[in-house]
Amino acid sequence: MEKQNTKKENKVWLGEDGIIYVETSILTEETTPKLISDLKEKLETIQNKEERKVLVDLSAINSYVTTSSFRRDTVDRIKNVAEKVGFYKTAVFGGNTFIRTIASFMLAYLRKENVKIFKSKEEALKWLEE
Repeated sequence: MEKQNTKKENKVWLGEDGIIYVETSILTEETTPKLISDLKEKLETIQNKEERKVLVDLSAINSYVTTSSFRRDTVDRIKNVAEKVGFYKTAVFGGNTFIRTIASFMLAYLRKENVKIFKSKEEALKWLEE
């Protein structure tokens, strides 16, 4: 079941397919800590780490911060969740070229092989299900 982000807020939910869906529209110093906390909470509901798959949708982003300190802080928060809770695969898709470029820099800093960026949701889901 898909949820539309009509209120332009960040959402995290566990789909019926067992995938954790993350829909972002606002990535700022105020909103990102809660988004990452919500993700951690959902990851903890899945007992088997091999089943922890995350699909991140960047297509609705309408407000974001691009400073290097914000990016570094965000990646450090995600690394912390990855180390403490763990996840198996994360697929990121959507957003314009600029957003995908920033995301790729952040993911490179994260240094995880099981995290990839895709142009479409279909490609991302196919990779998650492999």
